[in-house]
Amino acid sequence: MTGELLRTVDIVISWLAVLLGVGFSVIPRAPLRCRQIAVLLSIGLALRYILWRAVFTLNQATVLEAVLSYTLLLAEVYGLSYLLVFYMQSWSRPDRAESPPVPERTPSVDVFITVCSEPIEILFRTAFCCTRLDYPSKRVYILDDDGRQEVRELAARLGCTYLHRPNRLGAKAGNLNYGLAHSSGDLVACFDVDHVPVNSFLRETVGYFRDPKVALVQTPHTFINPDPFQRNLLLSRHIVNEQDLFFHIAMPGRDRWNAAFFCGSAAVLRRSALVEVGGFRTETVTEDLHTSVHLHSRGYRSVYVDRPLSRGLAPESFAGYLSQRLRWARGAVQGLRLDNPLLLPGLTWRQRVLYFFAVYYFLFPLPRLIYTVAPLWFLLLGLKPLVADIPDLVNYFIPQFLLAVVVFDAFAAGHRSSFVSNAYELALSGWQLPVIVHAFFFPRRGQFTVTPKGETRMASRFRWVLALPSLVLGSLLVCGILWGLVPLIFGQWLSSYTVVNLLWAAFHAITCAWAIAVAYERPQRREAHRVLVSLPAHLEAGGDAIAATITELSETGSLVKTPQVPIPDLVELTLEVPLHGTRTVPARVVGREILGSHELKVRLAFDLPSLPHREAVILAMYAHPEFVAGVSRQGMGRNLLTFLCAPLRVFLLERAFLRRHPRFIKHWPCVLTWDEGELSGLTRDVSEAGVRAVFRRRLRTYPPGIQLQLKVNGGEITVPASIRYWRKSLRGWTAGIAIEKYLPQDLDRVREELYGLARPSPEVASV
Repeated sequence: MTGELLRTVDIVISWLAVLLGVGFSVIPRAPLRCRQIAVLLSIGLALRYILWRAVFTLNQATVLEAVLSYTLLLAEVYGLSYLLVFYMQSWSRPDRAESPPVPERTPSVDVFITVCSEPIEILFRTAFCCTRLDYPSKRVYILDDDGRQEVRELAARLGCTYLHRPNRLGAKAGNLNYGLAHSSGDLVACFDVDHVPVNSFLRETVGYFRDPKVALVQTPHTFINPDPFQRNLLLSRHIVNEQDLFFHIAMPGRDRWNAAFFCGSAAVLRRSALVEVGGFRTETVTEDLHTSVHLHSRGYRSVYVDRPLSRGLAPESFAGYLSQRLRWARGAVQGLRLDNPLLLPGLTWRQRVLYFFAVYYFLFPLPRLIYTVAPLWFLLLGLKPLVADIPDLVNYFIPQFLLAVVVFDAFAAGHRSSFVSNAYELALSGWQLPVIVHAFFFPRRGQFTVTPKGETRMASRFRWVLALPSLVLGSLLVCGILWGLVPLIFGQWLSSYTVVNLLWAAFHAITCAWAIAVAYERPQRREAHRVLVSLPAHLEAGGDAIAATITELSETGSLVKTPQVPIPDLVELTLEVPLHGTRTVPARVVGREILGSHELKVRLAFDLPSLPHREAVILAMYAHPEFVAGVSRQGMGRNLLTFLCAPLRVFLLERAFLRRHPRFIKHWPCVLTWDEGELSGLTRDVSEAGVRAVFRRRLRTYPPGIQLQLKVNGGEITVPASIRYWRKSLRGWTAGIAIEKYLPQDLDRVREELYGLARPSPEVASV
């Protein structure tokens, strides 16, 4: 009786903790203290679960089942340990709302841009904006590891110092050290070739060096293009960039414990501190992390400024993403073997823990693969990795899992979904596991690989080789699920243990589908990526100025919102460039579309006749610190729905470009006439370029000399036309008709009618 009572009390307390934790986590604008209470409740339930797993659920019936049982338990211990570190990093963050002013004696800054065979157009953007940084005592260096003449000429044209070393020892770290040896500034600002700083970058970072113990100021990496998961699964408006959780949640939390580290770019470092630790470390392929741990071990402080002060390029393909992450994993394990932060003198215990877990994270492939194949041990082999009744599993696992997901999503603040994290890790696991094993046993081997930039693809391509580990795992999971369902064919009920493993396998099968789908590389035809902005502008044509707002901007074009008025094909775009006044750029209209009841979306292609025009556009794109995010934050329910449905999005087609002219719903009587007859109908929608109309029958041939008569507001307009297509519809036959030419007075009349009483068409069709 006493045992039953204690069990009942235990169940009540656990679910009460869940209710309290969920309540404290989901309260809008809840105080930080409430979320911290939720964290403590989550930790308590997690420890309760892992204790129950270790004491009551291990299966030691056979040697093999005992091995599998302990293996699964260790994987869960890994997950629990990293959850605790995430809570430690998310517990609170320092207040850095405003940067301290730059000292009266402004420190001199050497701006390093590292280059290694990347396209010259990408380098031009970064170098040009670095020369326009709002800071008096700076000198820009282009550190070219490829020795290209065009880079040398670009440096001379922009007034930058060009450096090319005689060898490439030490990869990127060696290149930076060569720059250190040939410069003399008090501070060093580092930028990768694709990271373009905003105008105020140095103004917002140098002030922190008033403290002589500050050796590093790091800023987040923000990206103007979608990462491979966003791009290949068409999820750019549903999930954020994969690195957002690290840069906006983990790094500010690390900053509280003086453990924020150098991330390779968009950072400023103190020269004297770098010299003290021997420069940028060349022993590993992740010189940033390795250098940071040595700076902290000498007693220096780091500062993390969580403001978007630069914009870069995320990997543009899954192959590039994989190459980058494998290099990070190799470098992290190399650092663990060569300079273990747990043993390095001079670090605080919090720094030791956080640096160790920065490396420890990259060991996720092994536990992730164990989680994925564990249900197959029972479904295919009949082996039980744990022994537990379903009521006990529900009582111990469900509360801690549910609360962990809710609290994680609350602290992640929309920067990551706990469900999507599984897909990110599984997509890498099959390739990353052998890399970390090799780096552990051979820490001094391995070459630095440069992440490709400026990639373009004219057609879709499925990189099945990159998806091979996930294809194998997914196939095994599907086989396990089908085999587990076999008893139903013979009219037998499934055991509760089988049902649990089927659900477990189904979850991981969806995760495998993500990892497979991301290997479907979509076309990347656009050479210049577009930045999401919100800038006032004017379109000028024929002496008229039309107010507009720029929502997307690149070096080759833009997307603007205007009132619903006729827009000519050739215009001049006048835009406000922060700190640089107004600039005018010639442009061609290549698309128009109705937006709501009063606005148009107009797509422009730039004709940049001179370098000043191009520079004006670049300044408008990158000079200002405001960054417009294109993702709405989702709740846990929407996150789960996105996770379940995202693999199917691989079958979706990307939206086509905008029309040359917007279409309006207009039901005008019309008549097609030709030499031998006529055909009456009714328009469904009308634009300046053509109409879509419904007729009772269709023409079998397309006779020459077709005229289209439109009855507009009591009058008639007759124009030459050509039929582009016929389609069967419920009301007869729908024809797409292109208007070849208007008389000037007829065009004015049509425009007056369309833009005077405009209503947006609900359908999208192409002419």
